Amino acid sequence: MLLGLVVVLLVWFVAVQRPKQQHEADASTSPETVGGATTLPTMLMSHHERKLLTGSIAVNPHSFQWVAFAVDPRMNNVHVTGHFQAYGGRQNDIQTVICTEEDFINFKNGHQSRVFYDSNKTTVGDINAVLPNVGGKYMLVFSNAFSVLSAKTVSGEISLSYDSF
Repeated sequence: MLLGLVVVLLVWFVAVQRPKQQHEADASTSPETVGGATTLPTMLMSHHERKLLTGSIAVNPHSFQWVAFAVDPRMNNVHVTGHFQAYGGRQNDIQTVICTEEDFINFKNGHQSRVFYDSNKTTVGDINAVLPNVGGKYMLVFSNAFSVLSAKTVSGEISLSYDSF
């Protein structure tokens, strides 16, 4: 009788512990809730990088050059990073901006626009811009609109990086 009671208790104990252990094992691969938003497990994501600028680009006076790129809502941890340098004119300067396609229209017309990065007029710059994961069309813009006579050359390495499943 005592042996039967021990067997029943042992079976009960194993049955109670197995779901708990299974839940703990699943926790590393299941989504978590952080700040009310569900995050997906990082071990299932892969990292991607796409070059937006490699080498140099010419920007005429009173004009803009840009690289258009898209962010898909399935992209996570979206960043634009890199380094650039301007050459030409007396001050070797350029303004670099990252904004949405719609905000670029306002920016180039001198109106208020929302930007994710703005170097202001500068000779060299480092970009580390975080973009939202909502998706949309974006522009990496080199503005020489302030220059009356001098064309500029911008050289550098600028990349779009993100994680996805």
